[in-house]
Amino acid sequence: MLAAKSIARSETGASGVYFAGLVERLGLAGTLNSRMIIQDGIVGRIAARGEAEIAVQQVSELMQADGIDIVGPLPDELQCVTVFSAGVFTSSAAATLAASFVDHLASPRFAAMIRAKGMEPA
Repeated sequence: MLAAKSIARSETGASGVYFAGLVERLGLAGTLNSRMIIQDGIVGRIAARGEAEIAVQQVSELMQADGIDIVGPLPDELQCVTVFSAGVFTSSAAATLAASFVDHLASPRFAAMIRAKGMEPA
């Protein structure tokens, strides 16, 4: 990271907000902030166009950018995991059907597909 001439990150969203804070907490803001290209959207596309050497975003979002190599997630000690969840309104006219749908998506049957999209199953 310190050797990169340019680093793309999203302005908003979980990954952009987290990375901005992480750079600050690590004491690297003074060094890295002037190299940041901050933009909303899939920042891997900035790297694919050659406008940034590194793009930092959630793996599932980086996977949407053609023309980049994803080298992996941040080290475990620097990770901030985003948890997606689903719920069913108890007053829903289709509460039973909705609960079945959520259970179906959370089943081990979809684990490989979830991993293929850059996420980890529950």
